[in-house]
Amino acid sequence: MYGFRVAYGGGKSTGFGSAYDSVEEAKKVEPTHRLVRSGLGEKRNKARAAFKELKKKKRTTWGTGRRAQMHKKKRADRE
Repeated sequence: MYGFRVAYGGGKSTGFGSAYDSVEEAKKVEPTHRLVRSGLGEKRNKARAAFKELKKKKRTTWGTGRRAQMHKKKRADRE
């Protein structure tokens, strides 16, 4: 269940929900943040310093090198 909105005045809410046949199917389809909320996935803890460093590099690099630089940094973070 996600995406709930409360109608003005109360008494009525709308939202979305997904039902799956198995946990494996849910893990294939659902985004990571929803899996973490439901207890099926693990949160990737990204250090604040790493995030700031990537942001700073993104500002200083120009052109096609900018995209390559971001890709290299993300790969290094995963490993």
